[in-house]
Amino acid sequence: MIDIIQINILKLLNIFLISKKISKKINHFYVNKAIKTVKKLKLAKKNNLSSKQIKDILYDSGIRLDIKNEKFYIKLLDLITSQINLSENRDYIKNQLKINKFDYVGLRTWLRLRDLFYIKLELVLGGICRKKAVDYALKSKTNYLLTRKDKFRAKLDFATSAKEIGSYLKKNPIEHKFYHKDLNKFMSSLHNINFNIKNYEKSIEKNKFYEILDNKSVAIVGPAKTDQKNAQEIDAFDTVVRLNYTHVGKNLDELYKGFKTDISYLSGEQTDYLIEKKNGQLPNDIKLACIKDNNMNRKKILEQFNPNKPIKRITNYNMFTFYSSLNILPLVLLDILEANVKRIKIFHSDMFLTKIRSPGYYPKEFNLGQKIDLKSFLDHDPMSQHEILKKLNSHKKITGDEKFDKVMKLDTYEYLKKLEETYREY
Repeated sequence: MIDIIQINILKLLNIFLISKKISKKINHFYVNKAIKTVKKLKLAKKNNLSSKQIKDILYDSGIRLDIKNEKFYIKLLDLITSQINLSENRDYIKNQLKINKFDYVGLRTWLRLRDLFYIKLELVLGGICRKKAVDYALKSKTNYLLTRKDKFRAKLDFATSAKEIGSYLKKNPIEHKFYHKDLNKFMSSLHNINFNIKNYEKSIEKNKFYEILDNKSVAIVGPAKTDQKNAQEIDAFDTVVRLNYTHVGKNLDELYKGFKTDISYLSGEQTDYLIEKKNGQLPNDIKLACIKDNNMNRKKILEQFNPNKPIKRITNYNMFTFYSSLNILPLVLLDILEANVKRIKIFHSDMFLTKIRSPGYYPKEFNLGQKIDLKSFLDHDPMSQHEILKKLNSHKKITGDEKFDKVMKLDTYEYLKKLEETYREY
């Protein structure tokens, strides 16, 4: 209960006192909570605390399970704090999560347990907890701890894997007052259906975005290192989109990545870097920049530095996801599908199964080297990302290169397992 009050106060402050500092605290709130829980559990392991004391630590951290089996808490402690018997402990906990009914376990417990598993790179177990959180939200009545917004986000999440989306929506109508126009675009792009909502504005402004994309073939080029010589194929597309293209010539070459660049999609992090370190100057060889800008005034600032460069704010589809922010690739696909493109092909993206980014992809100031910050999995839930990309990939207009297709052929738990294996050596 305390964590809900704290995060709601931060969100309320951010409405009236919009600042990067408060926004950062909101984004990292549950990450920091999970890290603190891990530290407490490590201390419990060191002091050889009892299963009841371990249970109390979890309870104070918002993880209130009704498992009576004391062995479960010992196994959970060992999995989180030790490298010994990892496989045995992992299988035991997975089995316990499957065989117990958990009739009295609420949404917050499953989400906090998900965070705990994700922060320790136990992504499959975290994914199981996420699914239990969705199931709880779908089956339970709304109350102070389960808002109408959470419940309808759970419906949207479940709809991602629904075989017959039309019949599902008839039985489970989207009743929450989301912003109608954006919900229409989200459902239409994700499910490839005409999703009609009252008051939806059908007219589309013919701005630069639609001019560049309308009836065009589109290549999306990601940052993953590749040995596939795709440069010539990439440059043959009508429009080439690059992710986080922040300066002329970034990641371009004649064999692998190609040279043509029309649109750069920028994450919030990379946009802030441009503003703070590069005087807000966008590459002069792009026709359009599309940025993430959730009430941070990034668009306004960039327009001041680039008066002759069109800048588009990416639609904030995160409002429709269940406790997860979308990574840049699904956001880009949803955004591009707003235009009437002929086809889209994705190059050099495998959802972080390749650890190494192309040289120079991250600025040195980020202090990330060429690796991925694993804590980002808590905010950008990998299960949600994979499910949404698989749904988008079923769109007849979207294809991918060999690297992307391999990931799309995996079921979500297989993907989470491979992601664990990729980063376990860290």
